Amino acid sequence: MLPDRAADGRIPDAGTAAICRTLQRTSTGELTTLPTKTRASERRIALPARCVQSLKLHHEQQAARA
Repeated sequence: MLPDRAADGRIPDAGTAAICRTLQRTSTGELTTLPTKTRASERRIALPARCVQSLKLHHEQQAARA
């Protein structure tokens, strides 16, 4: 099982993102998220430092608006 993560899949302050959902188009053309097909499909990926910095800034801006 993957460690606790934020709602968006990030592992806080770890510089990684958890892959635990898939994106699928429905018959009406809309997009929806679903769990991965197997537990083996769940994984963690490293995020580049630039991406981590951008995500932190984005979350700070969202918190300031709330």
